[in-house]
Amino acid sequence: MCTTYVFCLLVNIGTILCFDKFDFLQDNVKYTDLEQFKSDIMFLFEKEFDQMKTENKQLQMENKRLRESISDISQTIEELKREKDARVLTNGNQSAVSSSGIGKRLLLNAAYPSSVQQTKIAFTAALTHDISLGELQPIEYDKVISNIGNAFDARHGHFTAPVKGVYILSGSMLNVKGQEINLEMVKNGVQLVSFYGDINDYSMGSQTIVIALEAYDMVWIRHFRTTGSASIYGRTDQPINTFSGALLFQL
Repeated sequence: MCTTYVFCLLVNIGTILCFDKFDFLQDNVKYTDLEQFKSDIMFLFEKEFDQMKTENKQLQMENKRLRESISDISQTIEELKREKDARVLTNGNQSAVSSSGIGKRLLLNAAYPSSVQQTKIAFTAALTHDISLGELQPIEYDKVISNIGNAFDARHGHFTAPVKGVYILSGSMLNVKGQEINLEMVKNGVQLVSFYGDINDYSMGSQTIVIALEAYDMVWIRHFRTTGSASIYGRTDQPINTFSGALLFQL
């Protein structure tokens, strides 16, 4: 660095000498004293050197400010990149979570039979003619309105739960006028709820229950008197006696 200063200084001195910028070097100035000449030259040298040092210091300060500015800009760029990467990561995680959820559902569906994971059970059956019921006789509904999952057996009037779960079951009843009637909804032969029809007139009743059933539990509606018989009402255009059920969710 010092060598550079000296070189530049000598160039400046040469320039000054060539263009006669200082009076003491002009033709009309005659140096008779060598020491004075050396002193003047050294004075010029030191002056130029000091000026160059000052300019160099200013340049160094300017360079420092520029480096700090560049550092600040670089830091800002890095912060923006981190924010961008964070947004990309967040979006990627959300997609991954969504994809993972879909993947898990697909894996679950593949791991378990569809009859377990996606069982859909719902049915409604109705009676369209009068029938006389004997002791503990099941009602055989002759009109199947719906039977999603084929869990209702229309031949015997039985519903068989295909899977363990919580079900909603309901029944409605209308007796023949003058016929007292007692019905019950049973699970595997054990009463769940009962229905009653008054002997004095037409009587209508209904029951709805929510119950947990094991796979292969059987539910039906029957006459529950152990002696005697009674009739229930039914017409094609008046399917009042009904039996319905649906799977709410599996256990």
